[in-house]
Amino acid sequence: MARVLHLFNVFGALTERAMLDYTLGLSREFDLTVGCETLAADAPVVEFPVVRLRRVEVEPTEDVAAEMKRIAEQVDDPERQRLLGERFDLVHGHFGPRILQGAAWLRRGVPMVVSTYGYDVGRLCRDRSWVERYRWAARSGATFVALARFMEERLLEFGLPRERVRRIHLGIVLGEHAYKPQPAPARPRFVFVGRFVDKKGADVLIEAMGALVREHRLDARLDLIGGGPNEAALRAQAARLGLEEHVRFVGMVPFARLFDYLHGCTAMVQPSVVAPDGDAEGAPMVLMTAQVSGVPCVTTRHSGNPETIPPIGQRFV
Repeated sequence: MARVLHLFNVFGALTERAMLDYTLGLSREFDLTVGCETLAADAPVVEFPVVRLRRVEVEPTEDVAAEMKRIAEQVDDPERQRLLGERFDLVHGHFGPRILQGAAWLRRGVPMVVSTYGYDVGRLCRDRSWVERYRWAARSGATFVALARFMEERLLEFGLPRERVRRIHLGIVLGEHAYKPQPAPARPRFVFVGRFVDKKGADVLIEAMGALVREHRLDARLDLIGGGPNEAALRAQAARLGLEEHVRFVGMVPFARLFDYLHGCTAMVQPSVVAPDGDAEGAPMVLMTAQVSGVPCVTTRHSGNPETIPPIGQRFV
């Protein structure tokens, strides 16, 4: 059985459910080990080893090649040094920065796959040092996986060789989600699910709700499910627009209870945008899960969203 080392920043994070799900799914086919810098408080109990790794710190630099050579050769983390003594057939890094942990394996000729998810081809790469680090990793044998065409094109724009970039869409297990379409409520009810950060566009949605209520006289409700650094600003925005009776902040909801809110809504709305710092969406898993469960979805033509909800009759290959 092939041995695979998965590298995470945070293992078991609720906001990174897709990575967790398919890593756990692969445990049936491969001999897995996880190396992570942080273990989430609610991380699942797993049968394979989970090893805590020391974070590799970097700063913007003019000589990326020398930096990466040093990182690959001077391993001062005892746990990473111990793992380097084991045999792995593949290293899989989740998010671009995992090339820092994976550099030592690349130097030893171990194949590496780097899955990118959004911010790591947007905001992170505004620092040209990261573009050069990606190029170094590609030259050293790493293959980069993009979840959507937009992300694939960005990686190619960075100068990564075509043969070192693959586009592989994420998917979900259909049998795990019952298809239960329900009639829309008499009072329109929209649902947002996500972190309260710029790229998720919750402020755009609140502004749209204001227009529905003020200009169209529509007695609608918006349920905002999630939390994050923008929550105070979003609450203030809703109050400023006089939407206290129309916008409800639900808070964080366990995945098992998410469909208590989604089923029977008018639509789930995902108004993703490019954040001022360049952060951008990857391919929201909640859009896939909602669709397969029979929940109508509305989203913006942004990043991987159109490939998650392609136009009728159109296929993305």
